[in-house]
Amino acid sequence: MILMVSSLEPGQILKLNRNELQALITCKDNKVIQAMYHHAESITQRFFGNKIYLRGIVEFSNECEKNCKYCGVRRSVKSVKRYCMDKEEILKCSDVVYNNGYGTFMLQSGEITTPERLEWLEDVVRSIKKRSRELESKTFNRPLSECKGLQIALSVGELSSENYQRLYDAGARRYLLRIESSNPKLYAKLHPKDHHWEVRHQCLLDLKRIGYQTGTGILIGVPYQTSWDIADDILYLDRLGAHMIGMGPYVYQSNTPIGNYWKLTVGKTIKTEEDQKNYHQYLKDLTIRVYALTRIVMGYANIAATTALIALAPNARQEALVSGCNLVMPIITPDEFRKEYSLYKGKSEVVAHRENLIKLIHSIGKEPVFFEWGDAISHPMENKK
Repeated sequence: MILMVSSLEPGQILKLNRNELQALITCKDNKVIQAMYHHAESITQRFFGNKIYLRGIVEFSNECEKNCKYCGVRRSVKSVKRYCMDKEEILKCSDVVYNNGYGTFMLQSGEITTPERLEWLEDVVRSIKKRSRELESKTFNRPLSECKGLQIALSVGELSSENYQRLYDAGARRYLLRIESSNPKLYAKLHPKDHHWEVRHQCLLDLKRIGYQTGTGILIGVPYQTSWDIADDILYLDRLGAHMIGMGPYVYQSNTPIGNYWKLTVGKTIKTEEDQKNYHQYLKDLTIRVYALTRIVMGYANIAATTALIALAPNARQEALVSGCNLVMPIITPDEFRKEYSLYKGKSEVVAHRENLIKLIHSIGKEPVFFEWGDAISHPMENKK
């Protein structure tokens, strides 16, 4: 195994090929696995030191036109109470994000593509930018002209290139759109016939062309996926040149076609609490291994330790943050809305308070970074406000 070669330098990026990646994804040799984690951490240290960047997320709406077969807020799920926060509620959340020192505010929702939603979202983005700059001026007694305010990220689905440009012009500079799988055939199994892999891929190309710091990622351990698929996914992320990686484990969600399939296949083998614990351990380990390999191949991308990890094990995020991840995205959606935005069964219902987050990060010998945007190294954003 290449990771066991004595001449390997700490922090050295490795352009592993498909066969090497698949072998490492399925490797059962604990020495190799630990070498993988340690090397991923050495690369993280090379580019970021002990810094952990923070992004505050508000899930402002669970309304969605899409019907993705794995998603708990898919269009056809009738048991979910739909909501959309109003502008003032979102602005109050932006105050919370800023006052807690989270440099970036991510607005996340289901996909709604009406002209009215786009116009409203443009106004929200402009208002957040203006309000956070004013708050910075007041907090630090700086001239408004010197204040950047919050960096604004969006995760609102597939839009036209024109609409991505409009949101960029309004002030958004980051966008997260998960490819879910680089394999069009697997993508087709996870989505209805009117959802197309080529459209999503083109959206990512459009986002990069416009100038967004572009984030994407995959579902790890989803039904029908193979280790070869995951190897191809890592290579896809590298070819795309994604600036941010947001990927996480597939966690069973009831009332969905993929959830039903999982229950009839994997789920039927889980009969005891011990079985459940072992499955969660397997999925956690696979997810962290994919994080590590992505870091080893891509080097300087921002890689998030996703919230979904908490559904698998209480300490899973800590493990991820010493195995390639350098980013945490605490959810600050008000509790009254959070219960209706359940993408993952077992997803923590408690907002990750600043003090607890600091303790978590300090417990692994790292430092949270406050009041910084934490831009991707490959995509400097100086002087862009």
